[in-house]
Amino acid sequence: MKKIINLIIISIFINTSLYSEEINSVLKIENKKPFYIGSGLNIQTNNKNNVIDNLSVTAGYNFNKYIALETRYMRNIVSNNIFVDDISLFLKPQVNIYNINFYSLLGYGKLKLDDDLYKSNTYDFKWGVGFEYNLKEYADIPVNVFIDYTDITSGEEKDFNLKEKDINTINIGFTYKF
Repeated sequence: MKKIINLIIISIFINTSLYSEEINSVLKIENKKPFYIGSGLNIQTNNKNNVIDNLSVTAGYNFNKYIALETRYMRNIVSNNIFVDDISLFLKPQVNIYNINFYSLLGYGKLKLDDDLYKSNTYDFKWGVGFEYNLKEYADIPVNVFIDYTDITSGEEKDFNLKEKDINTINIGFTYKF
């Protein structure tokens, strides 16, 4: 009976060590370049049909191939009498399929809006979805091109004027890994 129990215990340790190696291989950062920075152009719309052109800067860290932490700063470059200043911190779950990285953005940030009618300065939940394509097949540098949609206001703001401004952005840009 002791031999059977010892055999079971040994097989459990062997199986556990085999699976732990498999799990470790899945969670390793494959490209050894976890940091990235980037820039993008943003077309921002709201339910009042105002279109605002923005420029954004992105920085992030890939913990592994499935999860990253990303921050974005966005500011308008064409005035139209509207000033937009947005900074966000996102958790970025992602999956890579055939050299295309599909991701979602879940985060929180500060949005400052100023136009002719009102001023607003709010903190809010932000979310988005998108994909990026790795250009390593075409260039020998670690550059990705991305396109995503981001909702930077959840619609539940305490500021009455901002409640009427459901603000969404379409973002196109690139990131460089290092």
